[in-house]
Amino acid sequence: MEAPKKIYITNYDIPALPKDEQLSERWHEVRTQDTDIEYTRTDAFIEKAINWLNEHIYDYECEPMGEYPRLAMLDDFEKIMKGE
Repeated sequence: MEAPKKIYITNYDIPALPKDEQLSERWHEVRTQDTDIEYTRTDAFIEKAINWLNEHIYDYECEPMGEYPRLAMLDDFEKIMKGE
């Protein structure tokens, strides 16, 4: 069995609780609330980055988008890595 690409740990974010008691001891494969903390498997993260770069690098090198194509590429790359 392979580990999931992402896991989520619930952060209860309750100020009255000590910080070490605010995190759940269980993890989930889906986000259960807005304050969940997301962890991504390193190899899955690298694979996603390489795939995006392979598919889009030509667009920024050969057909620059705007005055600063590298900055545009970095902005787009950051968005895709964050899942936006």
